[in-house]
Amino acid sequence: MDKDLKSLLPLLAYLLAIITAELLTILINPFWGVLCNIVLLFVIIIHSSRSLTSAPNQLIASLALVPLIRIISLSIPLASISQLWQFAIIYMPLLLVTIVVARILNISVKQLGISIRFSWLQIVIVLSGLIIGAVEYIILKPDPLLTDYSWDKVLSYSIIFIACPGFIEELIFRGVLQHTAAMTLRRWGIVYVSIIFAILHLGFLSWVFVFFVFFVSLYLGWMAKKTGSLFGVILAHGLANIILFIVMPVLLIQ
Repeated sequence: MDKDLKSLLPLLAYLLAIITAELLTILINPFWGVLCNIVLLFVIIIHSSRSLTSAPNQLIASLALVPLIRIISLSIPLASISQLWQFAIIYMPLLLVTIVVARILNISVKQLGISIRFSWLQIVIVLSGLIIGAVEYIILKPDPLLTDYSWDKVLSYSIIFIACPGFIEELIFRGVLQHTAAMTLRRWGIVYVSIIFAILHLGFLSWVFVFFVFFVSLYLGWMAKKTGSLFGVILAHGLANIILFIVMPVLLIQ
């Protein structure tokens, strides 16, 4: 078997496993989804532990972050906790694990794209979050997240949206995963990561939304690669969520 094809087969297998875990969570029972993700996590750890010097194994090791997202989000009891703190409780462990994975794989701060580079392109990237959030609202039409639109509530949620889904998800997908995927899959790395990112949005039960998220992920990945920085895509991601869950609902209500 061709060496390149042989290295691709495990990546396709893990992609199918991630899809299976998501479908179990959505269609059957979250318990089975968590169980599947736990098994997937152990398989990834065992598989990648043989050697972290090869690019394919580094990509496989970084894929451990994907089942961890679901294990953490579905396992922590959040019923009695306010929505604002739910984000912090879910995302803070993910941030710590992401930092650990980046250290183990010797991914530098520069390779992660953690830098602030001001340019007109970065401004355009940030402002594109307005369009992304508006389109997402048109597709999903979610119920208003807030019942109290006081300035302190709006500001608190806005900060959380930028810090948690914005910073931490971009660090995981456009930082760690995109870096390791590019080493193995070259220009197709962004596509591979975008497929995974879209799969994790199957729970919204909208194929239109999933496909839109896939193309948004391609765009964010390309912009992160082009600028060499996560600065713009983090703010665009956070702004999109602010528009989706806070701004658009209140605009339409009025």
